[in-house]
Amino acid sequence: MPCPASVAEDNARQRSGSDRELEDSRAFSPSDTSNDTHLESPSPEHMDAIQPVNDRTSDLDQPSISFPVTSYSFPEQENTLSHTHSTQITPEYTQLLHYFKAAIGWPWFDITDPGFTMQALRLAPMSPLPLYAILATACIHKSRNESAHDVAYRLAMQAESLHEKCISILLPMIQQKDLITDGAFLACNTILRFYEEISAPVHGRDDARHLLGGIASVTEFQNQELEFDDLSRAAFWVHLRQDTVVAIINHRVPHMNLDIPDIVPFDATDGYT
Repeated sequence: MPCPASVAEDNARQRSGSDRELEDSRAFSPSDTSNDTHLESPSPEHMDAIQPVNDRTSDLDQPSISFPVTSYSFPEQENTLSHTHSTQITPEYTQLLHYFKAAIGWPWFDITDPGFTMQALRLAPMSPLPLYAILATACIHKSRNESAHDVAYRLAMQAESLHEKCISILLPMIQQKDLITDGAFLACNTILRFYEEISAPVHGRDDARHLLGGIASVTEFQNQELEFDDLSRAAFWVHLRQDTVVAIINHRVPHMNLDIPDIVPFDATDGYT
């Protein structure tokens, strides 16, 4: 027969172990607000730390999962179009913004001005037009590099839907001179022009609608003799390159009038000027 003292010690050890397990379970309980998983709004400096994500199969073919949604908010910009309202950025959108920066922005847009991509990304949470333009372009580019046909198709359809949203926002702006001279308007047209360039082989034609939107914007800048801010200047150089490419392909002169004073303030220390 076991010794009563030994039995008492065993019971004490079991109770002690159970107490520790209970404490551990409480430490990771969802009710513990100290472990809240909601994302915090990052600062502009944190956005600079966006790094490319691993190139893997799109999340669109994964089961639907409920993620916490965060609204990024940045200080107001000078452009009125840039802060119409705060836009919610879902985890899927965040992935596409990462993709745009790593796969599109740096090699295709920052070649003429190294600040273009980050300025455009900072606009995305503030206004639907920059957000949809970036997301649509990221989706169509990703669909062209996706090996799984079903995933590529879904990305392409998502890109078309986002692009149509951009069109519905852009069209009413064309007649508003205060909006088409907004740096965000010109930047979005240059991003969507890249979308057109990628989509042209699929549709079998290149209407260059967004190139015309950029031309209208720059022309109005010239007519009103407005100064270019950092964003509009960065977008101007992207637009000029796009206009030049189309001119070469179609054997015509560029539409762009280069008689723009102070578009490039000379800085002897700046290698880009």
